[in-house]
Amino acid sequence: MLEDIKKILAHLGLKESEIKVYITCLENKQGLFVSEVAKITGIKRSSVNLILDRLNTKGFVTYHLEGARKLFSAEQPEALLFRLEDSLKDFRALIPLLRATSGADKRTKVRFFEGREGIDKIFTDILLTMKISKDLKKEICAISSGKDIFDFLPEHQKDFINKRIKERILIRWIAPNSKISKELDKK
Repeated sequence: MLEDIKKILAHLGLKESEIKVYITCLENKQGLFVSEVAKITGIKRSSVNLILDRLNTKGFVTYHLEGARKLFSAEQPEALLFRLEDSLKDFRALIPLLRATSGADKRTKVRFFEGREGIDKIFTDILLTMKISKDLKKEICAISSGKDIFDFLPEHQKDFINKRIKERILIRWIAPNSKISKELDKK
């Protein structure tokens, strides 16, 4: 479970040390001084100062003064979610403006993807393209070996397929006859 939390926080842009400090602050609801965070995490005090400043700027921690010292507390996950959803709503409103400034006369670029990250980017791009498509009939056409993708990315089924189904995006898939392709036919 902790690894899942770290993975998601990393996906939100936090570095490993920032995740460690945020989780430490979250576990200590009474708040912690810099020296306490350093002692618990095993990170140098000077580094903890910088990390807490970055986390404060990103909105993951807050502080108040106790005397001349700062007492840091983690923002509650619900507050983070609210702020992220608000930012997402703002960005959605910005998309038409960004599209208008991108210029339609630009040449198409060819991009190459490799490894797990490449496949993940392709699937994210597919979902995004389909989501913003104005075409009422959304459909993906694919030629690939589903078995190889599932072997390479076992979490693919719950992520990509469930998101595709939620968005009501149909798929036409040419793939070798296999146990996995039969499972996909059911979905």
